[in-house]
Amino acid sequence: MSQRMSLIVALGTCLSIVVVTACGRIGFDDASSLSCASGMPPIGNQVRLYLTSGMSWSVPDDISAENTIEVIGGGGGSRSSTSARGGGGGGAYSKIENVSLEPAATISYQVANGGAINMNGDDTWFHGASRASALLSAEGGHAGPAGAHTGGLGGNASNGIGMIKFSGGAGGDGGGAFGGGGGGGAAGPLGNGARGGNSVTVDSLGGGGGGGGNGGGMPGEDSTSDTGGAGGGNSMGLGGGLPTTGGVAGIGTLGGGGGGGSYVDGVLGPTGAGGAGQEWDATHGSGGGAGGGGENNSSVGPAGLYGGGAGGRSAIHTGTSGAPGIIVITYRACE
Repeated sequence: MSQRMSLIVALGTCLSIVVVTACGRIGFDDASSLSCASGMPPIGNQVRLYLTSGMSWSVPDDISAENTIEVIGGGGGSRSSTSARGGGGGGAYSKIENVSLEPAATISYQVANGGAINMNGDDTWFHGASRASALLSAEGGHAGPAGAHTGGLGGNASNGIGMIKFSGGAGGDGGGAFGGGGGGGAAGPLGNGARGGNSVTVDSLGGGGGGGGNGGGMPGEDSTSDTGGAGGGNSMGLGGGLPTTGGVAGIGTLGGGGGGGSYVDGVLGPTGAGGAGQEWDATHGSGGGAGGGGENNSSVGPAGLYGGGAGGRSAIHTGTSGAPGIIVITYRACE
């Protein structure tokens, strides 16, 4: 059957939702016991919603209990100290299935903000008032500890709530003098986020590798002397950004980590941004971490959507924020 897709941004600043509808039986096994409010089984069309802001959600009239709900926490920010610092950790991931939700009921939730400079990423939760009390939740990634070159911890799966849970990747360590560590990749449906690369020595001018790849991906590479490390690939080994011999590092794609910044005298440019994940569609998934800053980088690239950790700052340039989290609701529709 043909597929139809629609994009909706609704309710002003209160709520941003993307709705994707696909005709036919997609993504679910037959489960006649997972009925609609009428007592009849769902008709078989799949609907997917992305919640990226707001605080409450009105349950659609056509929802069934044949559903999945998934959340990713926000990525940790980088430190602002004048010496090189570690990258922020990636957000954790949690999932539940076959939840009974009453049509037209109002569900409270929080979508995580990415951690600002020196701050941890927020937690994401669904149907509750906190990470600890919600029906489903995932912890945000951490910024590195104050006064240290160590990267931040990834969001811990054990601190979330869900049937399936994975941890975000830790940020890579800064070298202590010039190069910053790479941001950690966000966890996702395919597994844990990967660790960001380290800036390996005190005298290293290259940034750490980018972030770890997203859920199920590969760690970012460590820097080697003046050259930044490559970003880690996604679960298929693809998308990691490459470092360059100039001032601009490679951007991650497909959820891969951004490349670490390299030192070249007199050349300025940003480190590699983390790649946006694509587990759910071309623009929604678990993100890769950003590349760590090198001595001459003008800025640190952004972390990948969703939940990627920030790249660590270099000795002379500022850090940045982690990527925000997301809630993904998928269900088979009722008549």
